[in-house]
Amino acid sequence: MSDYAQLYVRQSTEARLSPKQPDQPSLYLLSGYSIPVFWLALFTAADIVPTRLFPDEDYEWPHLVSPVSTALERLVERRAGLIATFGDFIAPWFEQFHATLQRSAGRYVHLDTSQIAATV
Repeated sequence: MSDYAQLYVRQSTEARLSPKQPDQPSLYLLSGYSIPVFWLALFTAADIVPTRLFPDEDYEWPHLVSPVSTALERLVERRAGLIATFGDFIAPWFEQFHATLQRSAGRYVHLDTSQIAATV
């Protein structure tokens, strides 16, 4: 059983449901059993897109999608609050995450929660 949240960047706004899709992510990160706070800082509630794994499935999970440029702006806006909350020691991790996302090719950043949503 997989229990990961997935953060990835790709050209499309559609959820990456299959590794066989032609638009492969330029950045792909996994987090076991949780969603890192830096990832959450990229999105707002307006970015939530209910998604189904299969068209005939009754269950939907929250999939978040945002343009990379908008997500990076939000991340920078939230930097001071994150450091005030968690301490100065996270600043290098913040900068590394910001730089990694900034260098990624693709127009949209996705946060796929399907695997951890299925464990609830």
